[in-house]
Formats: sequence, structure tokens, C-alpha cells
Amino acid sequence: MHGALPTRGQRLVFIGDSNTDTEYRTRFPPHGYGYVMFVATMFAARHPELRLDIVNRGNDGDTIEDLARRWQADAIDLRPDHLFVLIGTNDIAYRHLPGDGHRQVSDDVYAATMTRLVTQARTQTAARIHLIEPMPFEIPPGHPQDANRDLERLCERLAAVAREQQCGLVRIRAGMAAIMARGEAAGWYQNFNHPAFPGHAYIGQQVLAHLGWQL
Repeated sequence: MHGALPTRGQRLVFIGDSNTDTEYRTRFPPHGYGYVMFVATMFAARHPELRLDIVNRGNDGDTIEDLARRWQADAIDLRPDHLFVLIGTNDIAYRHLPGDGHRQVSDDVYAATMTRLVTQARTQTAARIHLIEPMPFEIPPGHPQDANRDLERLCERLAAVAREQQCGLVRIRAGMAAIMARGEAAGWYQNFNHPAFPGHAYIGQQVLAHLGWQL
């Protein structure tokens, strides 16, 4: 489900983990250095008349369970007109990073929690809700791809939630995986699970295209 461009004065809230956060509170206020900044800058440059209020509420290290604990304050209470949710990278990464097994989140818990959060946002706000797929992990060829297989399954669950809850879905994973498979994603990542500027720009482009922006 695609949306129309936001209208004048609307509030767009982006919530998620470090890939949304991108140091927006410290070094790069108010939007961070990532895809949220890209979206905000493009709207400011192309449609300054809209005077959009674009709000970053990412938080480094979050899983969907962490997100649920701050959902009221960082999503519902902000009364967004558009609410974008990008979460799931850590839910998968913690299954594969040494020492983080205690923070694992199962696919079932992820899907059930996302459904609950979306339902709350729909009943308590007038927001149009858009779920963003996480990017694939950067894993060199020849190394185990278990994390990316897990992520693919998680994205299938996310798509099912979007269909059932009639949310927008911003697809990222498959397109990025294809670019990586062609060997064309050099410089797109800072590390295993964090995009660099080109990766963030790709996410931002997909968000804008999802909103009907003619790039």
C-alpha cells in the first residue's frame, strides 16, 4: 500500500534502532546522519512549502521489545500524521553476535509485538503507518549466511503484519540483496549491520518512492 505525499504542516515520526537513531541527539541534531536526514533534506529542498515536522525517535541497540517499552512516549504521544517503523536488525543480530543471546527475540514474538504496536497506533492516533524492512547484513561471500536467511524470514513476517493490519510496507531487503549479489554495494555499509551514507540514501529513496515521490 503506497501513500500520497504528506500535506502542509504534517508530522512524520521515524522510530527504530541505531539505523534510525544515527546520533540525532548528539553529533547530528535533529535528524541524525542517516535515512531520516535524507528524507528531511529532500523534502526541505524540493517542497519547502510543506513545512513538514520530521521527528527522529531511533534508539541505538533496540529490539522490538525495547521499542514497545517506549512506544507510548516516542510514538503515540507525538500524534504523528505518518509513522515509520524500522526495527528488526538487532532482533536478528543478537542471535548471531557472541554474548548477546540473552536479548534474542523470536519471529513469533516480533510479529505479535509489531501487531500490538500497530493496533495501538491505529486506535490512538490518526497516523498512516508504514513498516520499513531492515537492510540485509553485509556478510562476505563464502561465510555463513544464517543471519540473512533469518532476516528474510523476519521480513516475510513483517509483510504479513502489513497485509493484515493494512499498513504501508517499504521494501528494502530484496533490492539491497540483489545489489550486493551483483557486487555493486561497495561502500554501502559501515559494518555488519550499519549502513554507510549510500545505504542510508537507498533507504531514504525507498521511503520517498513509497510516498509517491517521483525521483
